[in-house]
Amino acid sequence: MLHYYIQRGHSIKELLQLDEYEKLFYIASMDKAISEEEGLIENIKRMISPS
Repeated sequence: MLHYYIQRGHSIKELLQLDEYEKLFYIASMDKAISEEEGLIENIKRMISPS
C-alpha cells in the first residue's frame, strides 16, 4: 500500500494521517485500479496476438 500511495504522489506523512475509513477507501480504490489495469492488459494482448 505504501509504494502504491507514494507512486500516486502522496507522502508517507499523509498516509500516516489517514483514519481507518480513509485507509479502507484507499485500499478499495487500489483494487479497482489494479482490476482496470489487468483488463487493459488483457485487451492489449488480444489486439496483438494473432487470430
